[in-house]
Parts: sequence; C-alpha cells; structure tokens
Amino acid sequence: MDCANFRKEFLDGAGEAADADEHLAMCGQCQAFKAEVEAAWAMLDHWSEIDPPRDFKSRFWAKARRSARPPLRERMALALESLSALGRNWLSAAAMLLLVLLAIGLFSWPRRPVTYTEADKRDEQLLLEINRLVSEQPDFLFAFDEWSGPREEEPKGEGQGKSSKGV
Repeated sequence: MDCANFRKEFLDGAGEAADADEHLAMCGQCQAFKAEVEAAWAMLDHWSEIDPPRDFKSRFWAKARRSARPPLRERMALALESLSALGRNWLSAAAMLLLVLLAIGLFSWPRRPVTYTEADKRDEQLLLEINRLVSEQPDFLFAFDEWSGPREEEPKGEGQGKSSKGV
C-alpha cells in the first residue's frame, strides 16, 4: 500500500486492514499524518457550543459596514469624480443618440412613389403573353435559336448584312 491509499482509507475509516497497519509500521510520514488527524479529533471532542449575545449579528454587520465604507473625504472625492465622468458619458450618449436619429431619419425619409410609364406597361403585357404561350406550348421558345454571343458578320455583298441563318 502506498501513502495516498493509506490516507484515503484512514480518512474513510477503513485504515484498520492488515496492509494498512503494515504500511503504517514502515512509513514515518503516515505515522505523523495519523497522529495529526487523531489530535484534531481529540480537540474537537472537547469543543462545546458557544451561545453568542442576542445582538451579535446586528453588531457584526454594523461593524462590517463601517469598516467597508471609506472615510468621508474619500467618498466626497469619489462622488466628484463620478459626476465629472457622468458629464463625459452624457456627452458620448448624446452624440450616439444624434447619430441614431440621423440614421433613422435618412432611411425613413419619404421617397418618390414609383411611376410606371406606358413602355413599362407594354413590357409587362409582353412578358405575360410570353409566359402564357410557354405554359400552353412548352416548346414555344425552341423555335428560336440559342443565343451564342455576337453574330459573325457575313462578307459584304452576300445577304446584305444578314446572318447566314436567315434570322
């Protein structure tokens, strides 16, 4: 058995095993540990409860409050520092509020209403018509060639500038 196991078993009350007694006989550190623990328990056997005076709690907390409070001169200096810092904080807070209000004002500014021109209305009707044709005849758009970029120009004189596909 090693020292750690002996101490654990001794504190748990199982330190009476033969291997614990064998270890204790050979280990001076564990003998000293056992003597210290037994002395502490013996001291606790002589302990008796103390009845504090009735006003003990109130006196204790009053004394704690007095000792925790700094002297008047320090409290006044802290108060003045807080007031000056508060002035700086108010200035920062006012600047931030102004920026927020400015941002809200810019983003909520009334915009001109959207107006549709006649060309817009014609484009919309054209798109609706194309949509209707595609839904009725799915291969409607296949009548047109795929767009593959700018068309190559034909040599001048043939077809008068039209593509060779005749589109």
